[in-house]
Amino acid sequence: MASLVPVPFRLFGALIVWALHFLVLYVHQAVACARGLGAAELAGLPAIRVTAVAATLVALALTGLLLLASREASRAHEPARPDTARFEGWMALAAAALAGLGIVYNMIPALMLPLCG
Repeated sequence: MASLVPVPFRLFGALIVWALHFLVLYVHQAVACARGLGAAELAGLPAIRVTAVAATLVALALTGLLLLASREASRAHEPARPDTARFEGWMALAAAALAGLGIVYNMIPALMLPLCG
């Protein structure tokens, strides 16, 4: 049974999500600081950090969905090419796991370093 997620997106989708997450975090902070919005608050917390956490949660959710699709694909056996399908599934699984770690790693400076300093 073929997966609903195309192979190229399974293989590279999580890495693309990671790259977009990195871009969103740092461009958002740079623009907010350049416009003097570093002190803005949302629900009593710095708005930059709240939106960074929200972006991280969205990125982790997308990566988790791709991880599940990759896991399903790694277990699937296509009769025409069983070894290739399993290899693609495992590579996609590894890429999604790496991207998930990268997303968490990108979030650490946004939480720990001073804003607009």
